[in-house]
Amino acid sequence: MEDLESQLAAQDAQIRIQTERAMRLVEESRAATVEPEPELEPEPSASNSELVTKEQETKPRVTGAPKRTTRKPTAQETQYQRRVQALAAQLATQEAGGDEIVAQLGQEAELVYLRTRVDTLTDLINQLNRDMVDTQKREKDAREEMATLKVERDQLAKTVRSTMTSNEKLSAQVDTLQQQLHEAQAAKVELKDEISKAERVAKIGLSTVSSKDRDLARMIETTEKLKGQLRESVAREGALRDELDSFKKTQLGEARSLQREKDELLLIVKKQQQLIDVLQRQKLHLQGAIHLGLSEEQFNRLLEAQ
Repeated sequence: MEDLESQLAAQDAQIRIQTERAMRLVEESRAATVEPEPELEPEPSASNSELVTKEQETKPRVTGAPKRTTRKPTAQETQYQRRVQALAAQLATQEAGGDEIVAQLGQEAELVYLRTRVDTLTDLINQLNRDMVDTQKREKDAREEMATLKVERDQLAKTVRSTMTSNEKLSAQVDTLQQQLHEAQAAKVELKDEISKAERVAKIGLSTVSSKDRDLARMIETTEKLKGQLRESVAREGALRDELDSFKKTQLGEARSLQREKDELLLIVKKQQQLIDVLQRQKLHLQGAIHLGLSEEQFNRLLEAQ
């Protein structure tokens, strides 16, 4: 943490020094005025003419006259100056290593370099601020969606508890129906035994005592009644079995639906948690990039490396 603070302080000091130098160069360029070239003497020698011309080009003479004008640069000087300024602007877009080179190119090149450097750093800071605002907005949206999911989860938990209560009631009803079915089956067995006994008695009576036709008819009538009761018992048993199957299917369908809803909710909560973790990591990376003064390309390379 101390190393990071020292680096930031050093960068701030360097930017402050470069800004002061740029302002000083601007003031000097505004205050500097030069006299036009003096006229050459008539018919000078070739060597003297070249020496005078070079001295006048490299060292302009300042006079104390009230009217102060600036010498108009030649086309070659203008082209050279433009190339120097373009080189300074290109060096300003680099991260380091351009200060010493620009210092040797002249005041105007250094001024262009410092201006371009300040604009580049300003654009980078603005872009990082916009990225931070976007990250905070996405984090806020994720928190709101998480709150909505929490409300839905609570509602689903209430539904689960209600469904479990209904399942307990259905289980109690199923147990009652099964008990009734067992009782009906036991009654059917007893009824079959009585019918078998009655049929045996009827057969014995028909084969041995012909005078007891009246009793036999009554026994046959009783047998028919017992058979009718047996059919009713069988029908009642089938109805109870169908009702039991229907209850089982209903309970199974509700249990499957509840399990699907629970799985979907868990999947949604897991995805939202992963999204919040990603946003938090991006926020930490972005804050670290702002403190370190990294460019957008370096920041993206760091994210891809992770």
